[in-house]
Amino acid sequence: MTDPDSASDRSAIIDLVNGYVDTIDAKDWDRLDHFFTEDATVWWNSESCTTGRAPILERMRQMLGTNDIVTYHHVASFTPAISGDTAKASVRIRAMHNGVGSRAGRFWESLAVQTTEFVKTSGGWQCSGFAWRVVVGLGSMNLFEGLRPGSPPPTHGWPEVYEKREFASPEWVDMLRGLIVGGLAGKDLSGADFTLCEEYTNPPDHLRRPGSESVGFHIRIKDGQVQVINEVVDAAVTTKKLICDYEWAKRYAMRYPDPTLRDQLMADALMRVEGEGDMSKLPDFWLRLDTTSLIRPRTAW
Repeated sequence: MTDPDSASDRSAIIDLVNGYVDTIDAKDWDRLDHFFTEDATVWWNSESCTTGRAPILERMRQMLGTNDIVTYHHVASFTPAISGDTAKASVRIRAMHNGVGSRAGRFWESLAVQTTEFVKTSGGWQCSGFAWRVVVGLGSMNLFEGLRPGSPPPTHGWPEVYEKREFASPEWVDMLRGLIVGGLAGKDLSGADFTLCEEYTNPPDHLRRPGSESVGFHIRIKDGQVQVINEVVDAAVTTKKLICDYEWAKRYAMRYPDPTLRDQLMADALMRVEGEGDMSKLPDFWLRLDTTSLIRPRTAW
């Protein structure tokens, strides 16, 4: 037999989460005061967090308060695990953000798991914190230009905050090199020794070098030095080499990380992976450098 108190607590937590996303979509920020405890901590990603109800709400209002971003959050079914006056739940959320007005034409959508912790207070259940993990991201975070902490203000009209380059062009590889070198500045590269290569087949004719049927680049980190070279190398000298049809490589980059699309491309022989190295041994500094998210808003699609 189901414990009536336990069933009541689960129902209250589910109502709390549903009310939370409804309030965000309505931009009714004052009503969010009850959702978080005073000392709540929110991890927006693996490296950035905010502690305290007021700072959390201020950051949310900063990101989503503008009427130029319309949101729609869909919460999948979930079951809170309750232990006394505390509870935890892995809440799957589809978060859609659509630009209108000065941000028209841009969107960001994330399929995420929000690992959420709750505590039962004298006023009922509240959220004591959560960690947000994006499983699939679609679109571009440049929707939030000028709104994210530390980001530059939007420019007039369609905000070309970043200079955009054609995918896999020499100028694009130069831009990628700058992002990687800048992103690794100050990192301890000692002991790192790996080579990654991407080769794109069936590229536009104007990108092909004479006598070549593909384009691509390779990244080499060794002896503390970082090289990003506009040249394809043999898989035998790489830790990993990705080979993909040019147009599908662009689509995959826009939908990264999307294992469903990756598996489909593999099955259709539009993508394959070669190389002799052990990817599990890649250093942590590289795994934390999300080059796809960095290059996506700077690419002319």
